[in-house]
Amino acid sequence: ALANAHNKLAARHSELVAAHNDLVKNYTALGNNYNALVKKFNFLQHGFFRTLPQAYLGLVEIQLAENCNLNCKGCSHFSQLAKNELANLEILERDYARLSDLSDKIVGKIHLMGGEPLLHPKVNEIMILTRKYFPDTKIKLVTNGVLLPKQNDEFYKTAAAHHIIIAPTPYPLKINWDSVNAKIAKYGCEFEWFDGGEPEQKTFRRFALDENGKQNARFNFMCCGMANTCTLLRNGKLYTCSIIGNIQHFNRYFEKKGELKKALEVSKNDYIDIYKARDYNEILQFIAKPAAFCRFCKVDEWIETGTWEQSKREINEYF
Repeated sequence: ALANAHNKLAARHSELVAAHNDLVKNYTALGNNYNALVKKFNFLQHGFFRTLPQAYLGLVEIQLAENCNLNCKGCSHFSQLAKNELANLEILERDYARLSDLSDKIVGKIHLMGGEPLLHPKVNEIMILTRKYFPDTKIKLVTNGVLLPKQNDEFYKTAAAHHIIIAPTPYPLKINWDSVNAKIAKYGCEFEWFDGGEPEQKTFRRFALDENGKQNARFNFMCCGMANTCTLLRNGKLYTCSIIGNIQHFNRYFEKKGELKKALEVSKNDYIDIYKARDYNEILQFIAKPAAFCRFCKVDEWIETGTWEQSKREINEYF
């Protein structure tokens, strides 16, 4: 009788354990479903807002130099592959005048960058020019910092006088920051680490591309952190992101090496000509929709690749 009772209890215990396991399994499944729903909701929410035209351009990037002195792996501007080219001041002023007129001088932020902007011998004039046409815009000079200790006093005076924020990216490099900080303090310059980082914390994201252009352009646009937030102005053309505006360097370099069968094409649908735009609203409407080029990006594979490295200029940094 005791053995019988023991067996019944053991069987009941097994049933309860199985029921408990089922409950845990169901609870886990519910949790996973909930997380998936939250992820989908966030995607739809953020994607929806990316397709809404802004009240004004949030960020315009200006490349003072196409090339760079640092040679970073996987650069989204492809600066490690670019030739030594500098912004033309006459063209830049003409573009500034047109955009300033269209926008009534209302642009959220302008980043003077590259490549490396301090490679341009007329960086002081460009800072003055930028402030002239955009008096209320937040303007940053985004640099890798390598050449900051070598800048003369006039550079720091100009940055301070025209409220240009000196914004170095925190690469793990040996830079004489004491010298830089002394000049910043002396002339009252505005300073902040780019993207809110700290020295030696720079990591890199791999900007994966699809050489066949088979990706879903709308999905990529809705998932892309640059979509409808980060434009690039060069020679009268406003690109919806820096990758589109700089892919020419990638195409030229790897076609010449024979590693790229066909260029990742930039069409007339991938940018808006500011001289042909009727008004500011047309520009804002344009950048709030996917570009044809979005089909070349594998946004779902854009991942952090770890600590900063120098580039070997290999195509597998992107493919």
